[in-house]
Amino acid sequence: MKPFASNSNRRPNTRYLNHNGFRDPPVTPLQQEEAHEHALNVLKFYSVPPPSLDTIMSKDWTRIDTETSSAVNEQIDDFERQHSKAMEQLCDSTVAAYHTDRHYRNMSYNELLDLEPHERKQSVKEARGEWAMDTVFTATDERELSLAKSRQNQIHNKRVPYPFHSTYSRNPLRTLSTISRLRYSYLKRIIPMRVRRDELKEKERETELQREYNERRREEERKRWEEEERRRKAAQFPQSLEEFKQKGVDVQRRVARFLCLGDMFGHKGSESGLSPAQEKMLKEWKWTVEEVVPMKRIFATNKTFAAEMQALDIANQSVTRDPRNRY
Repeated sequence: MKPFASNSNRRPNTRYLNHNGFRDPPVTPLQQEEAHEHALNVLKFYSVPPPSLDTIMSKDWTRIDTETSSAVNEQIDDFERQHSKAMEQLCDSTVAAYHTDRHYRNMSYNELLDLEPHERKQSVKEARGEWAMDTVFTATDERELSLAKSRQNQIHNKRVPYPFHSTYSRNPLRTLSTISRLRYSYLKRIIPMRVRRDELKEKERETELQREYNERRREEERKRWEEEERRRKAAQFPQSLEEFKQKGVDVQRRVARFLCLGDMFGHKGSESGLSPAQEKMLKEWKWTVEEVVPMKRIFATNKTFAAEMQALDIANQSVTRDPRNRY
């Protein structure tokens, strides 16, 4: 088989440039007949019945349905099923018309016109009986019979095309224009629907990615806030002995250091009753004077607790620590 590129017959004719045979207005009687038949087929196979009164009254016409890819895909599936059904009905009706036309043409075909003159005479004699006279055909009769035979052959050969031949056949008698027109109408409608479906899918995918990103960001912010809240509560100055015991070792050492930096009965040189070292720790760890007052009172009144804090502070000072931690 020769490659397509070497076959010059497959190249489109330049006279059809910028022309669309499916959309150009029909000019010849054959084109007008095809266009009319196509319009009838569209009305027959693609017509939509009007909704019932109950459907009209029950539907909310003020609601605007959101266009989604799934909804467009359902429309595509419905239209494809409708087109397949229309093609089946068209082929069935064309086959029925083809067989009916062939039947009537065969029934109306006169085989006598195909006989030679001597065969025709013998056939007429046999039809009329044994005592019939010989039939004599003049030259005029022969011409008329020849003309009748030619007309009969023309009518017999001009028949309804068989609908299942390829629409790409080079023989125009084997091409069913109604199928080509329906396919063209189908493609003109289905292609924009598929393009719109793909656009909506891409848009929905981007929306879903943005939604997932926003959820991740909210989850990260929530975890970060919880971690900051946990650290803030862990570093918060205790308000009682029970709360002090629940704190971590680092917080306990920090509290002990803070309490031991001041005098037993407060620092008289400051309005807050804190020593300069305590005020420095207060600013560094973002404590307030009200927060440290309860533990200062316990430290001042509970000698056992005060001794424990001093021992803890001394042990903390003797341990080699990270120089970045001041207290």
